[in-house]
Formats: sequence, C-alpha cells, structure tokens
Amino acid sequence: MNKSSVRDRILEAADRVARERGVANLTLDLVAEQANISKGGLLYHFTTKEALLTGMIDRAIERYRTLLRAEIDRQGNDYRSYLKASLLARKDCDEGSACMRAFFAAAANFPDMPERARSDIKEHFERLRADPSRFASAAILSLAIDGLHFLELLNLSPLTPEERQTVIAKLLEEVERL
Repeated sequence: MNKSSVRDRILEAADRVARERGVANLTLDLVAEQANISKGGLLYHFTTKEALLTGMIDRAIERYRTLLRAEIDRQGNDYRSYLKASLLARKDCDEGSACMRAFFAAAANFPDMPERARSDIKEHFERLRADPSRFASAAILSLAIDGLHFLELLNLSPLTPEERQTVIAKLLEEVERL
C-alpha cells in the first residue's frame, strides 16, 4: 500500500472516530485502531494529534475547493452563479460532514488552527463584496447556510431532512433574485 493511501485511510478513520465517538474522544490510539494500523504507523504520517487535525483540515479544505470548482464549472462564474455554487458546495461538503467536523475538532483542541481556513473565507467574502449593492443579501444567504450546517453538526437542528431540503431550495431561490 502506498503512503498516500495509508494517509487517506488514517484520515478516514479520524473522521469516523470524530463522527461516532465525538471530537473529544479523538485519540491517536483510537484512530490507529480504526485505521487498522499500528500506532507507530500512524505516527509515521502524523507525529501528533495536532498534525492529524491539520491533515483533516487540509483535506477538508481541499474537498470544499474541489466541490466549489465543480459547481462553478456547472453554474458559471458570474456573481449570482458563484454565490449559488458556493452554497451548493457547502451543502455537499456538509452532507458528509467531514469538512465541518475537521474544523470543530481543530478548534476544540487547538484554537489557532482554524486560521488555515481564514484565507478561503476572506476570499469568499471579497467575491461577495464585488457588488456592493448585493453584498448584504449575499452575505445573509451565505451565513444562513453556514448556520444550518453548524446546527446539524452539533446535532441541534430541529429540521427534518425534507425541511432541510426546502430551506436550501429557498436559499437558492433567493440567490436567483439577487
């Protein structure tokens, strides 16, 4: 097995541990067990828990960027299409929850680590600022889907899956009105 596939297996195991047992219970021993490798094998790829969380964040950021690029290719790159693409990419990223769990795991354990995502967020809001007349509405839509994701990630959402889809559809309708 090559180094990349072992690394991916470790990251998948870390996500599984975070999902099934909670971020607070994410340990190197548990991740190694879930990945079916020795702790030494895990430490070869990730020397500390912080390094593992950094790997989870890097992978989550890349997943989101890949989803965003794919949506931009489908939707287009003008203002409205970009906003729609960013909403859809965040929706798709959240459906697996891996993207968001990695950020929560990092923030809970290493408060400075979410800095790694700051440039993507800054770039997103700079794109929204490109049209000052639509910025506030675009920011509200963007923040609304983030709020939905955070409620779901924390298992606090009162929405049924059908209601969730209806809310997302409504957000996308609002994008079309901009």
